[in-house]
Amino acid sequence: MQKPTLEGCVESLTEIQRRKHGELEPGVAKELDDVIGHLKFLLETGGDEVRLEQKLATRVIGLFDKVAGLLVKIGHLVSQIGE
Repeated sequence: MQKPTLEGCVESLTEIQRRKHGELEPGVAKELDDVIGHLKFLLETGGDEVRLEQKLATRVIGLFDKVAGLLVKIGHLVSQIGE
């Protein structure tokens, strides 16, 4: 993975963490904290091309899936309230 792509991923996850941390299930919040820490470590120690282990890549994708699901649920709740 190119370093700018990884930086964008870290920025996105950090923004989700900042905005939604209190709304996430404790397990998801902990996983988010852990993954961000691992990705930041890779940014600090890696070169221009950073190689993600399959396990970490799967965790990142899983986090985006969980957060997207949460946002969909919130969207449904908002639309129901607005009706």
